[in-house]
Amino acid sequence: MMMDNLRGTKLLSKISSDREAVVEEIIDVYGDKILRLCFIQLGNVEEAEDATQEVFLKVFKNIKKYNGDSSIYTWIYKITINTCFDILKKRNKLRYDDISLYINFIKDEKDTEMIILKNLTSKSIRVALMKIPEKYRVLLYMFYFEELKISEISTILNEKENTIKTRLKRGKAALRRVIEKEEINYVQ
Repeated sequence: MMMDNLRGTKLLSKISSDREAVVEEIIDVYGDKILRLCFIQLGNVEEAEDATQEVFLKVFKNIKKYNGDSSIYTWIYKITINTCFDILKKRNKLRYDDISLYINFIKDEKDTEMIILKNLTSKSIRVALMKIPEKYRVLLYMFYFEELKISEISTILNEKENTIKTRLKRGKAALRRVIEKEEINYVQ
C-alpha cells in the first residue's frame, strides 16, 4: 500500500491498532528519502544516518499525534527538517543571518535553471548543491528531487508560500552561480 495515499482516518485507525507496523511501513517507504534529505542538510553521511534514526524514533514516539491534516510524507518531512536544524544548531553551523538577501536576477532565469537542473549529472548537482546556503539547498532538493509542491514545502517549513517561492528563485540563482564558477560540465 502506498503511504502517500494513507491520510486522515485511514491512517489514524491503523495507528491505533498497530503502531509498530505503521512505523515499519513508513520506514520502508520513506527511509531512503529521509536519509537523502538529512545528507543534503547535514553534508555528512554518518550524521545523516544518525539523524535519520532520530527522525524515525520521533515518528514512532509521536505517530499518535499525527492528525491527518497533511500527508504523512509532509508530516515526516517536517520532523526531518526540524531534527536536522537542531543538529546544525548544536554544531553552530546555522548562519542564516550572514546570508546576503541581495541577489541579482538575470533575464530568462526560469528556463536557465530548469535546463541546468535537468542536464547536470546527479553527482555534479549534489556537489554544487552542497556549496550553496542550506536554506536554499533544502528547498531546491525538496522541490526538484522530491517533487514536493510549494504548498507542501510551505507546510513543512511553516513559511508562507510567497517566501518559499522567493527562496526557490534565490536558491536557483545561487546554484547557477556555483555551476558557472565551478564550470560544472553538462551531460549531453
